[in-house]
Amino acid sequence: MSRLGNCWDNAPMERWFRSFKYEWMQEGDYITLGQAMDDDFNTPNALSVLFEMAREINKLKTEDTEKANGLAARLRELAGILGLLQQDPEKFLQAGSDDDEVAKIEALIKQRNEARAAKDWAAADAARNELTAMGIVLEDGPNGTTWRKQ
Repeated sequence: MSRLGNCWDNAPMERWFRSFKYEWMQEGDYITLGQAMDDDFNTPNALSVLFEMAREINKLKTEDTEKANGLAARLRELAGILGLLQQDPEKFLQAGSDDDEVAKIEALIKQRNEARAAKDWAAADAARNELTAMGIVLEDGPNGTTWRKQ
C-alpha cells in the first residue's frame, strides 16, 4: 500500500519535471533536468543540462534576443531547484562584506578613478594594490568599475 501512496505523492512532481523540456533540448541528445532528478538526484547531469542551456543562451543572444531572454528566465527557474542563481549577482559576489568594509572599498575605488582621471598612475596603482591586498578584484567596464571578492 505504501508503494501506491508514493506513486500518488510523486505524480505531481513527475508532471512538474516533464514540463521542463525545451524545444532545443528535444532536437539533440540532451538529458533533461527532470531525467537527472529522476536518476537518484543526479546532480552532475542536472548541472550539465544547465550548462547546455547557458551555452544555447550565449549562442542565441546575437540571433534571437527574445528567445534567449525566455530561455534565461527558464534557466534561473530550473537552477532554483538546485538552489542556484537565486541572488542578485552583484550582491552575491560582494557577499561577506560588512558596511564599513564596503564603504572603504567604494572610497578606494573612487580615489583610484579620480587618480586615473588626473593621470596620477602611481596613486591609482596604490589604491588598486590596497584593494588587491584586501582580496578585492576590480573590473573596469563601459558602465564604470565593479568589484567582487576573490
